[in-house]
Formats: sequence, C-alpha cells, structure tokens
Amino acid sequence: MPPAFWDDPAAVLARAGVLLKGGAYHRATYLLRGAEGAAVLVKHYHLSDLRERLQWRLRRAAPQREWRTLQQLAAHAVPVPAPLAWGEQVTRAGIHLWLVVAFINEAVTFDTVNPPRAAQPLLRGARSLARTVAALHAAQVTHHDLHSGNLLYQPSCDTWYITDFQMARSGATSRDGLLDDLVQLQHCLGKKVPLNARIAFLRAYLEEFARRTDTEATLTGREWRWLFADIRRASRDYAVAQARTRNRRCLRATREIALLQDWLAPEVTVPDGSHGLVARDLSRQLAGDLVRLLRAPTWYLAPDVTLLRNTRQHVSAVVTHPHGQVFVAQYRQPASRWRRLCQRWWAPSPTRIWRALWRARHLHLAVPRPCLALWTPPAVYLVTRYLPDARAAETVLATAATHGAAPRTATLRLLAHEVGLLHDRGVAHGALTLPHVHLRMADQHPLLLFFSGLDHLRFFNQLAWRARVRDLADLQRSSLTLVNDADRRLFLRHYLRMQTAPLNLRQLILDVLALVRA
Repeated sequence: MPPAFWDDPAAVLARAGVLLKGGAYHRATYLLRGAEGAAVLVKHYHLSDLRERLQWRLRRAAPQREWRTLQQLAAHAVPVPAPLAWGEQVTRAGIHLWLVVAFINEAVTFDTVNPPRAAQPLLRGARSLARTVAALHAAQVTHHDLHSGNLLYQPSCDTWYITDFQMARSGATSRDGLLDDLVQLQHCLGKKVPLNARIAFLRAYLEEFARRTDTEATLTGREWRWLFADIRRASRDYAVAQARTRNRRCLRATREIALLQDWLAPEVTVPDGSHGLVARDLSRQLAGDLVRLLRAPTWYLAPDVTLLRNTRQHVSAVVTHPHGQVFVAQYRQPASRWRRLCQRWWAPSPTRIWRALWRARHLHLAVPRPCLALWTPPAVYLVTRYLPDARAAETVLATAATHGAAPRTATLRLLAHEVGLLHDRGVAHGALTLPHVHLRMADQHPLLLFFSGLDHLRFFNQLAWRARVRDLADLQRSSLTLVNDADRRLFLRHYLRMQTAPLNLRQLILDVLALVRA
C-alpha cells in the first residue's frame, strides 16, 4: 500500500485505485496496486443513517463484523482473503470505513465460469469446495450469503476462497445455520453442476467437517443421505422465496432487464405516451425492428408475420427476423370504461402475465423466455422466444405409436418431470392441456419441453390441493384417447418423484377421476 494512503484514502483511491464493484448499498470495492506489483482490495463503506451509526457505536456494523470474522477464519487456516488493515474516519456527513484484504491472483468467481464437463475435474473441484465450506463451519462461522458470486476459485493451486462476510455469524453453530449455508450453496450449484457432483460435495463436506471437529467416530454412512434429503426440502422453500423477492424487481431495470428506451439504438424512439422493458439478451436490432413494426395498427399483416389469432381483444402472431423468431401477443384495451373495468376484474392483466413469466423463469420452470414488453395507450404487447421446430405434445403422442415404445416413454417421463416440478414449486398452470405443452424433438426423442397458455398462472407458497387436482384433471381429460392405463401409471410415478412433500396418492387419484367424469 502507498505510505500516504491513510493520510487521505479517498484521494489515493481516486488517483490510483481501480473500481471493481460499485453501486452496492454504501459500498465500493477498489483494486490498489503497490510499487512492486503486489495488489490489495480496498472496501470502502459509508455509514450515514442513525441505525448504521448506532451499530457502529456498538461494534456491530456489517464491516466491523466482516473484519472480525476474517481475522477469526485466518487464525483457523480457512481459505479466505487475508485481512491486512482496517481504518475509520468520522465526519459530519457520516462514518467512512476502509477494509483492506489481500488480492487473490488469477482467481475467478463461480458465477462467471462454467464447470468442466469431464467427470474427474468436476468431482475434484466439488471436493475442494466442500473442504473449504467444511473448514468455515468447523471454525464456528456461518456465512448466510453463500452464493456463487462470493466463491473464488484459484486454478493454480486448486483452492476455493470464500468472500463477503458482512452477514456472517460467529459462535456455536447449529444444524439449522449450517443447513442454511448448504441450501444457498446447493441452489447456486444446481444451475450448473449435475446431481452426482453435488452428492460428492456433501460426502466430502461431512468427512472434512468430521475430521476438523474430531467426530469421525460418530459419523455413519447415513448422514449424507439425510443431509441431502433435508437440503432438498429446504431448497424448495428457498427457491420459492428467492423467486418471489426477485419478481418485485421485474418492472424496473435490473441485471436481466433494461428499460426499452435505454436499450434501443439512438435513432429508434418509443412512441409518445409509451414505455417498455426488454431482456438484456435480446439483440438491439431485433428490439428496434419490433418497435418499428408494432407502431402500425395492422402490424400482423406484414409479410414477415404469421398471424395465429385475431379477436376483438387479443392478437397473437409469430415474427420472423434474421436474429430469430419471436412470439408476439397483443392485448387490446377496450374503448368503454365499463369494458375496461370488466377486463380488469376478469381477464388476465398483461403486466401480471409479464411478472408471472419472469417469476416462472426464476423458479427454473419450463416456460418461454420473456423478451420484451411494450405498454402503449391502445394496447400492450408481450414478446417471448419462439421455437420453430417445437411440436405440440398432442401431436407427439398421437404419432409416437409408429416409432416404438422408447420415444413415447421418454415423452411421458419428461412431461411428468416438468409438471411435477411446476407443482412442487407451488405453481398452478390453470389451463394444463396437451395443446399447451410443446416438445422439441430430435430423432423422435424429446429434448426440451415447455408450457404455453400461461395467462392464468397462479403462485402459492404451497400449492393448493384444488389447483393441483384441476391441473391434473385437465391434463388427463385432454389425453384420454392418446394414453392408456400403463402410461398414466408411468406418469404418476415420475410425477411423485418430483414432490418434496408427501401426498395422499389414493385421494389424489379419486379427486382427479371425479373431476374428469364431472
């Protein structure tokens, strides 16, 4: 560090520091290099309100807690950035805190890389991460914010480091505290890491935790199985809570969504009185061309548009573009106030549908990815991804008999898996029929399944029994002539495997049959 750093830290950081991360609540992270090429990370915190000042007086502010936790973990040889220095400055505008830690060379965060596909490197990385997390917990520290952005991997020494201990808790660790960390970690690993690597992680975690806490004699072969079952049950609740929290931000600019006017090229403007949102993975050229197209009252008659439906209140069509095909749904606003009031109470709101699509995506459900939403005075437009080679499940099951039993079985298993996951996450489709289920096939085998007709999606903390029965009854009613009893038993077995909570199977079958016959 420069010798004059503590004379004026803000000036040194403005002159020689490199801002790595800003925009967080009262926090900025800088990279500061010394004269000999060594580097340190400087975290600057600004405490301004009364609550933060009181916590600082009581030595319980988040930066102070992080400094103490880093010192404790470094003393126990846990792989964390080494704490180097701590500074405080009290001014009238607030309290400035500086936390200086060592910079880990060549380290990458887990959320910026993809794990290796080969089995051996993948399992080796999972076991290395398990040893780091077990060392953290054996030092009687629980992280409480253990997501992929706080995991650093150094390939040169095959070591994982854990960062950002502002929410950490020290002291005697309970099983619930350890389980919270493992649930958060499994939630972020589940997006990239297969099941066998996650099981290897839990085995290595238990072995390392037992070794560091001298409890190898009491460790049996069943611990990892019970632990995995507990994590699976808790992960479901964690995923539902995370999706509900993230869904509150889908009507403003986030890491996934941008304001439409900010995303478009300067020569493209949004019509007066209109506003929109766009997914950041949608090409700017496609977004601009869609805005130009949708300005026309009869946009669905353009040569590159395939009209699917045109009613008084709703228009749906497929737009073909060099950057891909998209599905456009137009929701017309009624002219009279009475019709608008009735539509508000009885018809699904386009804003609600946009939020429901993003919430379903955050739950990792099989729904089309939302791309763009445009609110104009006469209508609202919702744009989603379109797969041109997808086929309706009704067509697939009707023609599966000519291709043997294997494609039919694979289709039913995939359908049961996705419907089971939908219901396990507390989501009711509302119109779950075979025409609303689409499959992407390759050599008569299903590769991908997704749902359509999502205007009536409903979300629960725990799925209501009546909603579950209605979805299954609608699905069975639409497939009466396409599947037999053996197919229904196969579907039910795989459906039940996706449920984390026990179900009364006999009552479920009776209620579904009663609703089908009604």
